Amino acid sequence: MLTVELQSSLSTDVSRQGDPFQTRVISPNEFAGATIEGRVARVKHAGKVKGSSELQLSFDSIRMEDGRTSPFHASVIEIVDMGSRNDTGTVDSEGGVKGRSSTKDNVTKVGASAGIGAIIGAIFGGAHGAAIGAAVGGSVGTAGVLTSRGKDLRLERGQQLKIRTASETRIP
Repeated sequence: MLTVELQSSLSTDVSRQGDPFQTRVISPNEFAGATIEGRVARVKHAGKVKGSSELQLSFDSIRMEDGRTSPFHASVIEIVDMGSRNDTGTVDSEGGVKGRSSTKDNVTKVGASAGIGAIIGAIFGGAHGAAIGAAVGGSVGTAGVLTSRGKDLRLERGQQLKIRTASETRIP
């Protein structure tokens, strides 16, 4: 297992399949400073109602500090918590980095819109107005959710990842 640091930012809103990226090895010490080059293998955008964004990263080669280069194959196994409040996501069983699902946020938006509508309706029309306001507010919230896509996944420069090398990988 290696801990690497991204040398550029990757995100589902900007990165495309085939885009190159580089990481720098942080640990273990015998490989520290080596550069691993890879490419974005897949970009999946979140759906409008549910789902999450995903980046699949492919690691292709490693270049040691002394210039030796070798083919390199690995999978992401963990996103290192860097202490930021930004939830960068999780890693699935195939090494894909998945963003946070927007379903909970969508439910909150619809509920908040319905609540605001009910309050405004109650002010102007009592109990009957509250029911109408809740229905209208809920409809407006639902329309907002259906017309906007879920959150994009962002892995900023400096983000650390833990990767596991494939069995066929031979580091020089």
